[in-house]
Amino acid sequence: LALASGTTLRASYGEGFKAPTLYQLYGDYGTRTLRPETAVNYDAGIEQALLGGRARASATYFHRDTKNQIDFDLGTFIYANIARTRAEGVELALALKPVDALTFSANYSYIDSQNRVVGANFGKDLARRPHQTVSANIDYAFPFGLSLGSTVTHVGDSYDNAANTVRLDGYVLASVRAEMAVGPRLSIYGRVENLFDEKYQVVRGYGTYGRAAYGGVRVKLD
Repeated sequence: LALASGTTLRASYGEGFKAPTLYQLYGDYGTRTLRPETAVNYDAGIEQALLGGRARASATYFHRDTKNQIDFDLGTFIYANIARTRAEGVELALALKPVDALTFSANYSYIDSQNRVVGANFGKDLARRPHQTVSANIDYAFPFGLSLGSTVTHVGDSYDNAANTVRLDGYVLASVRAEMAVGPRLSIYGRVENLFDEKYQVVRGYGTYGRAAYGGVRVKLD
């Protein structure tokens, strides 16, 4: 098989095991009979370098079958096992660096997460798992030490319950950030998240932060 210059193929297979945490077993919302979660997963992808290394594109397909998936049940307010679930989808990524100071990256994910337990919810979406997510980042570094950046993320619709009768609307979040070096080991930084004060929920009935600003000082010790 002949590959173009800069092309990388990859594939992997794995089996996973995750025991329930002490809180999931014995906390206020715990369930002492929780069983460990096990999974079999595989993925395959391709990555291509372009424009002399200043651009890179990749695509990955993945598939995961899980037994006894540990989830929080909002109907009973306790942790519970979902006997069988399946998640599969694709992830696309693009990174560009047209000049040394400018970096742009974008990612797209399509994930189909299903309940595979025979019964009323067979084939329905797992709760709070949106099918589509898109994110884009841009950063610019000025020669005098100032770096500016921004991220925009779109998260698609999802369902809040196993029966898929309660919908959670999708949302778009934007953030900006800046950092200024004031010495070889010291810099000051700030960021604003949820720039446009988007009102959204990732769990029905639970609020999320509106616009928020953060700042600080970063010191390198090495």
